[in-house]
Amino acid sequence: EAEIWSCWPQCYLGKDLEGMPVLYMRLANLNVTEMMKDIQVTIDDLIMFHIKQQEFMRELTQEASRQTGKPVGQYVFILDASRSSLSTHLSTNAREFFSRLVSTDSRNYPNTLSKIIIINTSSFFPVIWSFVKNLVDSKTRKRIEIF
Repeated sequence: EAEIWSCWPQCYLGKDLEGMPVLYMRLANLNVTEMMKDIQVTIDDLIMFHIKQQEFMRELTQEASRQTGKPVGQYVFILDASRSSLSTHLSTNAREFFSRLVSTDSRNYPNTLSKIIIINTSSFFPVIWSFVKNLVDSKTRKRIEIF
């Protein structure tokens, strides 16, 4: 798991003004094909890692509920798209991974995201988005803000 962390770092930034936890990830660091080759992980391993992250975020929302005295069942996800590349994020392995990740989240973690904020997008980001947006249900798509 430590090897996955080194290739797929994410960090908890704190809470937003409504008390929701905020998670940050830099997309450029997530190179599925390279991770599979270099640290010998499978897509199943990456999905299990993601599930652990989702459970951690669930714990943070429960803690936020206790601290604020009101229900906090969602979190904010900031995705930094700086230095992302088409070859990395549209590879066969990446497409399979993203497809399975979205499916896992839709089945097991519906409505846990308050919003997804995608920042530092490049001129080719619309190409990546054209693939990814078809994987995401319409309710979730409405919660995505792209800058």
